[in-house]
Amino acid sequence: MGKFTGMLFTSDFDHTISDHEDRVPQVNLEAISYFIEEGGYFCLNTGRSLAAARSRALQIPCNAPCLLCNGAACYDYRKEELIFAHALSESAEELLPHLQEAGVSIEIQGLHAHYGAAPIPSREPMLSKAGLEMVITEDPPKPWMKIILCGTEGSVLESYSQADPVELQRFRELKKRVDALCGGDYYVTCSMPRVIEIGNPHYTKATGARELARLLGCHTLICAGDAPNDTPMLLEGDWCFCPTDCSPEILALPNIIPTVPSSQGAIAAAIAYLEAQMGK
Repeated sequence: MGKFTGMLFTSDFDHTISDHEDRVPQVNLEAISYFIEEGGYFCLNTGRSLAAARSRALQIPCNAPCLLCNGAACYDYRKEELIFAHALSESAEELLPHLQEAGVSIEIQGLHAHYGAAPIPSREPMLSKAGLEMVITEDPPKPWMKIILCGTEGSVLESYSQADPVELQRFRELKKRVDALCGGDYYVTCSMPRVIEIGNPHYTKATGARELARLLGCHTLICAGDAPNDTPMLLEGDWCFCPTDCSPEILALPNIIPTVPSSQGAIAAAIAYLEAQMGK
C-alpha cells in the first residue's frame, strides 16, 4: 500500500501539464512517476480526440486509461482498448447551417480523425504536433464526438494570457449565441480562448472522471486544469488544482488550489501539496 493508493489524479494537458510553450517541465514527469510508484492512478483528461491525444499520453507516465473529448470517451493506450465513447446525437448535423453563419471555421471531430470542409490554418499547428492532418470533406463520417468552432487565423494553441483581448471578447459573445442556439441539448464549452466545443450534453470531464474512478475502484478524485472546459471536473473533484497562469475564471472557482505557473511544474506542486496534507 502506497501513500496515494485509492487515488485517481486526472489532469488536462495543454497549459497544465505542459507550459505555454508546449514544454513539459521535468519536475512534472518525476512527480507523476512518484505518484504512480506510491500507488496512485494518473491519466490525462483532455478535450482532444483519441488520435490527437496519443502523442501526449505517450509523453507522460500514465497508468490509467485516458479521458478524451471532454470526458465523453475513455481509451487505454497501453492496451489499445476503448473503454467507453458517447458521441453526439444524429441531430447534431442540423446545427451546422446555423453555425456557419458565425463567420468562424468549423471542424468535426471523430475519435480517430478531424474533418473540415476546407483547411483550417489555425488548427494546423495543433494537428501537426499530434502527427495528424485535417481530412477535407463535405460529409464527415459519423459518429461525431464534437463540433469545434475556432478562429480562422493564427494558432488556437495560444493561452488566455496570450490571447488578444478583442478576439477573446468576440469568442465570449459567440459562445453565448451558441449556448442559446443549442438550448441545453448540447454541452458547449471553451478549451482555449478561440475554441468553442459542442459535445454530448450528458458527459463532461467531471462525469468521465467519476466513471473512471469507479471503474478503477478509487475513493479519491484529484483534478487539475486551466481552462473553462476543465470547470466541471474542478468543481467535482475531491482535490482540485490549477496553475497560477490559468484562465481567470478558473482561479475564481470556490474550491480551487492554485499552485505555481505551468512552466514551473504545476502538477509537481499539486502532488507535493497532497503529500504535505496527508502528513498532517
